[in-house]
Amino acid sequence: MTSNARVLLLDETEEATDLAARIQQRGYDAITASGDAGAAAVAAENPDLVLINADRAGSLAMTRALKSERATRSIPIMLSTSERLADHHGPGFDAGADDVVEFPISDAGLFGRVRSLVRLNNLYRELMRRRDTMERFAIDLPPKNLDTVELAGARVLVLGTAATDEMVTPLGGDFGVTRTTRPHEALDRLGEDSYDAILVFAGPGEGEAMLTFCADVRNNASLFNLPLLLIVADPALQDADEAYRRRVSDVLFEPVRPEELRQRTLAWTRQQRYRKNLLQASRNPAHIYTLDGLTTLFSRGFMLDYLSSLIEDCEKFDKSFSVSFFEIRGMAEINAENGYSSGDHLIRQIGQLIGQLVRSEDLAARYRGKEICIVLPETPGEVARMVMGRIASVVQRTDFLVMGCMKVLNADLAFGVAEFRRGDTAIELIQRSMEASR
Repeated sequence: MTSNARVLLLDETEEATDLAARIQQRGYDAITASGDAGAAAVAAENPDLVLINADRAGSLAMTRALKSERATRSIPIMLSTSERLADHHGPGFDAGADDVVEFPISDAGLFGRVRSLVRLNNLYRELMRRRDTMERFAIDLPPKNLDTVELAGARVLVLGTAATDEMVTPLGGDFGVTRTTRPHEALDRLGEDSYDAILVFAGPGEGEAMLTFCADVRNNASLFNLPLLLIVADPALQDADEAYRRRVSDVLFEPVRPEELRQRTLAWTRQQRYRKNLLQASRNPAHIYTLDGLTTLFSRGFMLDYLSSLIEDCEKFDKSFSVSFFEIRGMAEINAENGYSSGDHLIRQIGQLIGQLVRSEDLAARYRGKEICIVLPETPGEVARMVMGRIASVVQRTDFLVMGCMKVLNADLAFGVAEFRRGDTAIELIQRSMEASR
């Protein structure tokens, strides 16, 4: 059973073979097929991303064909092109490509794009899976067009003295743009208004200050999942891994073309809008019977039904996922000292905070009493443990004001993670995650 996202390369040249090996080394499942195979190969492999060689005749027609078919139009397409064919950018995007990448390209540049597009596909699939699950629970369903991403009114915050008019002005056609040069002012703006993405320009000598700003953003629970793009022109900051450790969403190294930045921003904004669609689908008051009344997380019944559907898909397409189990410790003492209403209020606040911190494609549910489960699609156990550790850390550092209690309370969380194994049932998987928390 693989946990890897699947990348299909519609190209069988020597360069494609080398690229497939490069993709495989980064933990993805890379598959090559003849460019003539087209839709048949996509249907057979069920990829998370399709990579098409734009140098090949018919590549734009293939892109249009895949984007016109209902079964394949949601799958992200990346066109690869050489510098001498850089004019493929405009026609490529017009044909429906989600990204156009020039080769040669660094690993940081390539896999930042791959990761973004794979997640976009995961968000779409989760949106559809949840809608299908809701159909078995709800009378008033979410609209079928929730997968249509509307970008009207999208806003971006641009930070940094290195953000030139040449780079920023083209964004104005798609976004409302707010600009500032001071990190503390940017944090104030984020507290006052809602944005779909943050673009941080790190000019010479500004690298560490901008990384600190990025860390500050991620330490704010309400901004934990906001797309954060770092555009680097500081010679002292050439390690993309360090930026990703600060939980930056995407890193671009200068020189960056304005159209490239625009397309990267559009891709991440689509993700953010998918996230909002998922929240809309799950938090509609008409669907309260799919939710837990105390925490407003999903209910146990909904999660178990959803898990059965996810397991069926993973068995069919050789995919995997993880489940995390949280237990709030010390609830008996809190109830005894402050009363059960105070204990319920604390559980409610913790559940809502966890719901804010998980990714939009993750499903958080109250399992029973003081126990919360999180389903992480397309996520191996090792990654899930790291992410859940970060979430537990944020929750445990939070001071909770609870009614009926004269002092702030802090949560004591135990958590465990279990990765799906072929043959697991939903209950067996949850039980293993529960045992891992002890």
